[in-house]
Amino acid sequence: MKKKKNILVVDDMFPILTMIRSLLRAEFQVLPANSGKDAIAFLQRSDLQIDLVMLDLDMPGMSGFELLREIKNDPKWRHLPVIILTGNADLDSVVRAAQGGAMDYILKPFTEEILKKKVRAALK
Repeated sequence: MKKKKNILVVDDMFPILTMIRSLLRAEFQVLPANSGKDAIAFLQRSDLQIDLVMLDLDMPGMSGFELLREIKNDPKWRHLPVIILTGNADLDSVVRAAQGGAMDYILKPFTEEILKKKVRAALK
């Protein structure tokens, strides 16, 4: 059996983490983190290979933009594809995410089909 890819999902809203896990768990291993600090702890684990990071922009403590910068500035993690998953539809946020190295941008609310297609494309 083929090993499932590990997707780190970072969002401070538990219902979002639960929904994404339920939508993707048949195909992927979903690792939930409810803060940037928790996400970095996952990324630093030597026993775990993260294949994709999905993150919200609006979180207490460390914002999604700050976490994106941490990921893209670290030589160990900069290769990771990052998808922004947010309710921020403003053009400035989209541009900042792209300039920061995000591969894609998914607006909440999203459909299961869009989520799965964008995740699969990011993992190719």
